[in-house]
Amino acid sequence: MLPQLIQPYETDFCGLISRWRIHPRLGQGLFEIAARAPFSVSIISGYRSPEKQRQLEAAGRPAADPALSTHLSCPAGGADVRLDVHPTANVKAEFGRLAIAAGLRWGGGGPVDQDGIPVDWNHVDLGPRRTYDWSV
Repeated sequence: MLPQLIQPYETDFCGLISRWRIHPRLGQGLFEIAARAPFSVSIISGYRSPEKQRQLEAAGRPAADPALSTHLSCPAGGADVRLDVHPTANVKAEFGRLAIAAGLRWGGGGPVDQDGIPVDWNHVDLGPRRTYDWSV
């Protein structure tokens, strides 16, 4: 699926959450990030099938255990984004600050680098899948 630029909230909230099959609360957080960010934010991944998750893992991409991945619930509680600027440490940190301010977990709870930036820095979610009520 092609990336989707996150537009102002009132423009396409239902379209975004439907197309990417993400939880409305996650969609709201993404819209909050996009509204405050000094760069454009596009969603590149929401819900994933178990097969797609296995393909990412086989390709060496960050992919959580299928029993824990927030991309595998439906609606998905996790999403990956792409920014329209070079992702320097400062840009990544600003994205993370905005994600946390929007009430999202930044980086999926994975390891962080020497600057404290999550390895999976472009991932945001509603928290661990096993501890969140995924009902809409």
